[in-house]
Formats: sequence, C-alpha cells, structure tokens
Amino acid sequence: MHYVILVSQAGQQTYDDSERHYTYPTRYNAALAPLMAGEPTVVILYESRRAGSGRGLQAYIGWTVVTRPPEPAGQGLWVLTYDSPVVPLPRPVKQEEGGVVMEAWLGAFPLRERGVRQNGLSIRPVTEADAARIFAAAGLLGLTPSAAWTASDGEDAERRRVLVERAVRDRSFRAQVLAAYRWRCAVTGWQAPVDLSGGLLDAAHLRSVASGGSDHVHNGVALTPTVHRLLDSGLIRVTFEEGRWRTRHGPEFGRLDLTGGGGSRLVIEDRAPLWLPPDPRLQPRPLLS
Repeated sequence: MHYVILVSQAGQQTYDDSERHYTYPTRYNAALAPLMAGEPTVVILYESRRAGSGRGLQAYIGWTVVTRPPEPAGQGLWVLTYDSPVVPLPRPVKQEEGGVVMEAWLGAFPLRERGVRQNGLSIRPVTEADAARIFAAAGLLGLTPSAAWTASDGEDAERRRVLVERAVRDRSFRAQVLAAYRWRCAVTGWQAPVDLSGGLLDAAHLRSVASGGSDHVHNGVALTPTVHRLLDSGLIRVTFEEGRWRTRHGPEFGRLDLTGGGGSRLVIEDRAPLWLPPDPRLQPRPLLS
C-alpha cells in the first residue's frame, strides 16, 4: 500500500479539484510512480489556506483510495480519479497537534519554515507511520498518535499497519459493492441517490471475513441498514437456490411486525430473487461449503 498527500486548493486554481478526482501538472507523476506500477494508493487530502477564497482549514480533511493510474488530460495536466468520493475525516487534523508533527519530515524544520518547505510538494508520498498518525489523530484507529512512530518499531508498527489497512479495506470494499449494485438494496430494491448513499446503504459480506470470505465485490451485497441488521440477526438469509440468489425467511421472521406509522410496510418476501449488479462480472458467486 502506498500513501500520498494531495494538497487541495479547491476554488482557487484551474486544476479542477473535486471529491471524485484531482488534476495536476505532469511534474508530480514521480510521486505517483507506485500507483502507475499497479500499487493501490491511499490519498489523504490536505486543505491549504488558499482553498475556499483564502479561508482554507490548513488541515488534513479527508481520504480515499485510488487503484487506477492517472490519465493525461491535455495541456500538460493529468487527472487522478478516485475509486469512490473522498471520505471526510471525523475531524480536521492540523499538521502539528499536541507536539506531534503528523508528517515526520516536517518536524525537522521550525514552524516558520514549514510552509516554504512544502512549496512544490502539492503531491507528496508519506510513510505508513505518517498516515497512521493522521488517522489516529482524526479518531479512526482508537490510538493516540505519537511522534515516535516509525515503520520499524516492531509489534506496534504491525498493529498500526493492520488497523490502517482494515480501515482502507472496509472503505474500498464498500465503495466497490455499492457501485456494482448501482446504489440499490439487493433485498428491497430501494435505490439511494449516489450523493446520499454514504449513510443510507451498507455493504455486507455474503461470507464473513472471519469465516474465510474475501473483500472482493463477488462476496458483497448492498443492503439498507435495517435489512443488514435483519440478515446479521438471522431473521432473513441470502441463499443460492435453483440457479438464483434469493431472500429466505429465518425461523423467527414471522414474529416481526414490519408495519410503520401511517400504514407503510417493509415487504420482504420469502424466496424473492435479489436485485443483482447489472454487470454479470460483478454478481456474487455461489458459495462453496
């Protein structure tokens, strides 16, 4: 896994930053060489002071994953397309907090010099320890960031690596599954607007990772949170029968009253076929026992 900082100046440049892509001059391709060679890359967005008509937060504000190499956009520019929209961090993180400098290389310079030292580094690689500090400071890892973190501090480094990769893996799996299902619940057929799907749909594993399931889109299904809870509790099941994926009622399903206020009702029929990705290549595969 490769990690890079992208400095966003949205609203202040012609490079067309957005939550889905980032446009940049050719000279920055060197910082993205691992991605161009096929290595998945975690992007962390840093909002500069120039963003937002000079009112930028000067903080790390979000992150996403990129697996596709950048493409030329003409006139000496390239475009980096994110696998899914940028996910805001739980809170913005400053470059230094509580005496901890998030990017270790910046700690070698006094505060007054750090802005100048970042000139010409709008795209820059960072270490896994740097990325972990930013994620931890934002509250994603359940750890307190430390200036002492390095890539070689034994078991602690391995624990951080696992936590960071789990967060990245979960986000990547979710984005791929929801896009494959066109942001539609496989059981109810309800479809969320793409820009609102973040809190309205879940990506569930057909076979859990703990049971040997993978994080591949073939092992995923898009569900509303209510249906996801029904599945996790065993009140419904998803099975492959007679050549089709279907919803089956669990033994206790009949005890549920799915009628809401005003007479609305959540309908989940036994043996009903699932709504599947329109692309057959992305549809789930029958599970092998």
